[in-house]
Amino acid sequence: MLANRLWKLYFGAGLSRKLDDLGSQGEPPTHPELLDHLAAKLLDSGWDIRAFIKYLVMNDAYRQSSLASAELRERDPFNFWLARQSRFRLDAELVRDNALVVSGLLSETIGGPSVKPYQPRGYWSFLNFPTREWQNDSGESLYRRGLYTHWQRQYLHPALLAFDAPSREGMHR
Repeated sequence: MLANRLWKLYFGAGLSRKLDDLGSQGEPPTHPELLDHLAAKLLDSGWDIRAFIKYLVMNDAYRQSSLASAELRERDPFNFWLARQSRFRLDAELVRDNALVVSGLLSETIGGPSVKPYQPRGYWSFLNFPTREWQNDSGESLYRRGLYTHWQRQYLHPALLAFDAPSREGMHR
């Protein structure tokens, strides 16, 4: 399952779209031999996640363009044959987290309540029933991982929205 989750992280979708159940109850992988190969590679490396990720991002499938000819889109509209890269490689939370890491600002605190990073004043003005005002957190809470960012029902934090995070409508956890 870990190989499938890591594939999803870097390719936008798992080899089995159902990440939490690859057994007889879940969705079978689109490329079972590839998934077996990846799982064996991970196991043979002694569970070296860093080496496995390097292996994923250095392969030809990951390094190809997301642009596709009209013919290719027609022949393989859902990219079943992995002939192009996904348009979306990283989740919105990871884009923000990466920017924080590069700048040296990312807080590595694990767990705890949701946080409220910077947000433009008036962003919620159209939601004012009841009247509400966003209060930015302070200190290291401003720089916590995107995983901890507060969501107001279906309204995404604007930083996540800017990087194409999916809406929460229809999400099941």
